[in-house]
Amino acid sequence: ERSNVQLFKVCESEAHSWEEIVNKVNGNHKRKVTYVCVEHFRKEDLINSYSGCNDLEFKRNLIGLKKGVFPSVLLL
Repeated sequence: ERSNVQLFKVCESEAHSWEEIVNKVNGNHKRKVTYVCVEHFRKEDLINSYSGCNDLEFKRNLIGLKKGVFPSVLLL
């Protein structure tokens, strides 16, 4: 069951690059990509927590993406 998998909206400035990557994985089907699943990103590309005062670290409810990362995990 994958119904609770987080999706990331593709930003306009990176849309072409993300579409090339995703369409290559999908057998070169040319289609517009608007969202990409969290499972297509490496663990080190994700932001799972944030720091508060006194160097306390808190877990985020929603995962974030680091700036400039691209989907790089190919799922079959």
